[in-house]
Formats: sequence, C-alpha cells, structure tokens
Amino acid sequence: MKDRGLIKWSVFMTPEHNRLLEDWYSEDSHEDRISLSEEQVEEIEQTIHDALMTQTAVLIEYYQPAIHAYGQICCLVISCDGIEQSLRVMNQATRKKETVNLHDIHKVEFAPRMWDS
Repeated sequence: MKDRGLIKWSVFMTPEHNRLLEDWYSEDSHEDRISLSEEQVEEIEQTIHDALMTQTAVLIEYYQPAIHAYGQICCLVISCDGIEQSLRVMNQATRKKETVNLHDIHKVEFAPRMWDS
C-alpha cells in the first residue's frame, strides 16, 4: 500500500504553508556557534602562528554565519590582521585568496598533505 499522505493533503497547502515548512526545515539544520575555552583559543593562535612562520598548509574548521553551519578549508596562511581580526589564506583547492574571521575559527590543525607549489 502506497502512502498518499503528502499527495492527498498538498491540495490544501497554500504558498504561505509551503514557505513556513521550508523555513522550519532550514532552521532545523542550523548549527549554533560553539564557544571555545581560553586554552583552545591559545592552541589555535599558536597553530596559526606556526603555520604562518613555516608556510605550512593547515586545515581550518570555521563557522559560516550566512548558512549557520561549519565549513572546512585547507589553506596556506598568508597573513594575520590583528586589527580586523581576520586571516588572509590561499585556498589549496581553488588557489584563490580568501579571508577568514578569527572569531569564526573553531579548529586549526596542520594539513595531512604537503602544500603543492
């Protein structure tokens, strides 16, 4: 027996209902920003400093406020702007320069693969 629930009731759905359901589904998938301890922040800062000094690729996990989710980027740290609280990085996959907000960074570790020139 086939379930006709959605098909059966979709006739009664207004555009407003559909929009509310879409909003509900998208809110359900949102991730909240994780608070870091002082020790975690110091560890991240040290790893970023080491990566900048040695020009070693790192894997950065960071919060993306626009989509309310975490993302990852494998990159080479180009510079750190203390005033803007941001990192300039070279994305290893696209070879494009990007900016990552320091407050959005959740985790930094050295990349398992070497940076290809």
